[in-house]
Amino acid sequence: MTDKQHLTTLLATVIADSIQDYAIFLLDAEGNILTWNKGAAAIQGYTADEVIGKPVSIFYTASDNQKGEPSRHLEEARLGGSQSSEGWRVRKDGARFWANSLLAAIYDDNRQLKGFVAITRTSEELRQLASHLQNVREEERAAMAREIHDELGQQLTGIKMDLSWISGKWKRPPEDPLQQKITGTLAMLDNTIRTVRRIATQLRPSVLDDLGLIAALEWQSQEFATRSGIDTHFQSTLPDLNFDARASIGLFRICQESLTNVARHSGAKNVWISLDRVGENLLLTILDDGRGLSRIVRTNTLGLLGMEERAMMMGGSLEIKNSPYGGVAVEATVPLATTIY
Repeated sequence: MTDKQHLTTLLATVIADSIQDYAIFLLDAEGNILTWNKGAAAIQGYTADEVIGKPVSIFYTASDNQKGEPSRHLEEARLGGSQSSEGWRVRKDGARFWANSLLAAIYDDNRQLKGFVAITRTSEELRQLASHLQNVREEERAAMAREIHDELGQQLTGIKMDLSWISGKWKRPPEDPLQQKITGTLAMLDNTIRTVRRIATQLRPSVLDDLGLIAALEWQSQEFATRSGIDTHFQSTLPDLNFDARASIGLFRICQESLTNVARHSGAKNVWISLDRVGENLLLTILDDGRGLSRIVRTNTLGLLGMEERAMMMGGSLEIKNSPYGGVAVEATVPLATTIY
């Protein structure tokens, strides 16, 4: 190393070590940790002696390691010069945190890869704010659904009863123009009452609050089969559990969005929904036998991101892959510790 290179490296080390809001460290070409700044120690929980020489994969979750995410990120940085990602990372004590990460490749004068610069910052505050806003939105939807059902629904029912009473007292033949008007208005009221109930249910299904998550998912599968004409099968091996309200609505919305995707994009004839315990996790699975993954991803990116966001807010993850039946498989995995009480 020349004096100039040594001075540059020393200056970079001093600057990196003075920044405590970001984890900034160097990796060799294989992805092993070479340096460690104070910010990295504060965010990740490791001292330099504990972490130098270890692979960067120790900061990834078990599921991300199983999917080969660390290697993929390094390869994308090697080919493209840099790679940015957002997702869960793991501290020394096993706690997970939401992070924005950047990998930048380092080359010598001959364009030979020498290693990587890794920069990570936590975005827990933004994640907590997004979670809070999501919870507020669900509370507002629940309050609106109750008001629509209780107030507007009752008023419409009262109007129908009064109009029916008038029709009974009027006692005119069916062909009488005024009688026909009353009959038409009663039919319109029936349709309006059904519409009000449907809107209230879409905002917040009462079965979710009254009977719980498993009953709500079973009801949802039956409603979807009736509306779409797609054979929908639900099963759960779980006993009756007291699910946390936020986890219940989160899993219900993931299932709801998945079924919406099936109806709009898949061309499926069958859907299978299951809710089971796998180890210390709760697994919600939605499978279909439709067209497959590429069409769903191409046409509904925002919907998929929304489902992933909900899973992450519960401390879990969402995986979308090809179904064994030829369509799409959506798997939402959340820790049992955050879903039951």
